[in-house]
Amino acid sequence: MTWHRQTDAKAQGESGAEHAVVEAAVWYQRRGVHFLHWQEPADAVASITLRIEPNCVTWMRRGAVDWTHTFRAGDIAASRMAVGHGALAVETCTQRLAVDIYPVGGAIELAYRMRMAGQGEQPERIELTIRWERHS
Repeated sequence: MTWHRQTDAKAQGESGAEHAVVEAAVWYQRRGVHFLHWQEPADAVASITLRIEPNCVTWMRRGAVDWTHTFRAGDIAASRMAVGHGALAVETCTQRLAVDIYPVGGAIELAYRMRMAGQGEQPERIELTIRWERHS
């Protein structure tokens, strides 16, 4: 599995881009719904599971930061991100969501604006592309 993340950070003089290859991602299907699960490369304790449906993707992260959030194109959604002994309010406006699943893999393209409690007026714009394929 590979993922690529681009943020507005480039406007602040940073590259704003991240790219990773995750060798041990697991793709499975349960009751007609696809799931993609992996450990975060930089943190062996944190895991991410994506629940992938044609019109929505639910992001479930467990570890030092716990966060469950559902993205649907055109929706504004709120959730809470548990960090340490506290929680932060998170709001996203999903601008684009494209899910493509085929017999040997798939791809998700997601673009959204994210605002966390305490951030400034302008929410951060994030573009995320995740691609995976089944290995024999």
